[in-house]
Amino acid sequence: MGAELDIAEDESASVFSARKVRARLRADAGKPIPTFRETLAWGRERLFSLFHEGQAAESLVRARTHLVDEVLREAWLRHLSEKSPGVALVAVGGYGRGELLPASDIDILILHDGLGLERSAKSLEQLTAFFWDIGLEVGSSVRSVDECVSEAAKDITVITNLMEARFLTGDESLFD
Repeated sequence: MGAELDIAEDESASVFSARKVRARLRADAGKPIPTFRETLAWGRERLFSLFHEGQAAESLVRARTHLVDEVLREAWLRHLSEKSPGVALVAVGGYGRGELLPASDIDILILHDGLGLERSAKSLEQLTAFFWDIGLEVGSSVRSVDECVSEAAKDITVITNLMEARFLTGDESLFD
């Protein structure tokens, strides 16, 4: 499975290099919302073009995941520090699995340790609003590790989402 994942990541990177996506997002001239929206539109156009050229749908789904990963990480950096203690941004569900279909919601978990949420609440609110402002349909939950365990015990869909969780940015030790 590890080798298959590496190949999928290589294919995704060949469609959208992280360096190129980040460069586009950082060249905003003080207007991040239009820049992020334009980058997402550019990505969508590129994916549709590749689809019409006969590129395998599976590789395009993974490429879309890779593009959105970079967009979310850059948005995080505009609102919080990369290693923000006590908070982490986590991809869950199909997005966590790396299978972000064209009309899919982007399911994320903002994982916190209580104190991290308290420290970062305003920034996290602004980040979530920014996601919507740039045109992403985000399905989000904000939970501590204990809350994840409690919710998972009550609902099998929560267990499934958490099993497919993938760290994006923030406090990686909290995610671990």
